[in-house]
Amino acid sequence: AMEKRLQNSPKPSEKIDVYNDDEFQPYSQAAQLFQMGLDADEVARRCGLSRAEASLLEVMQKAGQS
Repeated sequence: AMEKRLQNSPKPSEKIDVYNDDEFQPYSQAAQLFQMGLDADEVARRCGLSRAEASLLEVMQKAGQS
């Protein structure tokens, strides 16, 4: 969804507010839950994401913290 939104953005310099955009809400919520220490299965369940999406987000978040 994020990639599609970025491709359709009329201005490359326009920033998308992922924390206040309904389309990205499950992903920002997932990031918060990972920061709280929840595992991918629990995050997927709470956010309505697939297990694969949650796992990918977890890996991305851990990589960003390094």
